[in-house]
Amino acid sequence: MKTSTSLAASSDAYVRHLEAQGKSPSTCATTKRTLALLVAQLGAERQVDKVVAKDLDDFFASEAATKQRGKPRAPASIAQLRGIVRAAFVWWQKQGHTEQQKAVPAAPASAPVPMTKVSV
Repeated sequence: MKTSTSLAASSDAYVRHLEAQGKSPSTCATTKRTLALLVAQLGAERQVDKVVAKDLDDFFASEAATKQRGKPRAPASIAQLRGIVRAAFVWWQKQGHTEQQKAVPAAPASAPVPMTKVSV
């Protein structure tokens, strides 16, 4: 059964879920900061079930998602941000906050390039 909840409330619930699952404080803090960017872009009172793929595409292309302190984010940081948002939407679906497959962002078209070992 789908329930209508705001992005702000759903974001808080997801972070509490991660904390209850025993995720590290840094994981929870990173998730909270990332979802705060999403909430700032789309609006705190925006209902999760009203978020569509175009909204997420716009968010992922926004300066908030692509830059930090005025400088471009590293590809790994962008991939992390996308992964956090995707995981939140998957959890929100399971909790009934949004319809199945309506707004879950697709995985990035290309995987991040793995780092190579540095010789010492």
